[in-house]
Amino acid sequence: MPRINQASGSALCRISLWQYVLTGVEIGKLLENELTRELFGYRDLLKANVSVQGEKLLGGKHIQGKLISKVVNLL
Repeated sequence: MPRINQASGSALCRISLWQYVLTGVEIGKLLENELTRELFGYRDLLKANVSVQGEKLLGGKHIQGKLISKVVNLL
């Protein structure tokens, strides 16, 4: 019978991925190279996406989800 409290590998990977995006990409505290410049540019593009009235079209969690998708695709 499997242990109920045993951490799974995929859950740990998801947590690490969220931490990387939230503490590295969102804040901009990564070593600068070609990939991080691409991620920062994509982040800035998502945050600059506003309507004609000046309202943000994407919320914080939506932007984070898109950033995580970009990081995974770059892997």
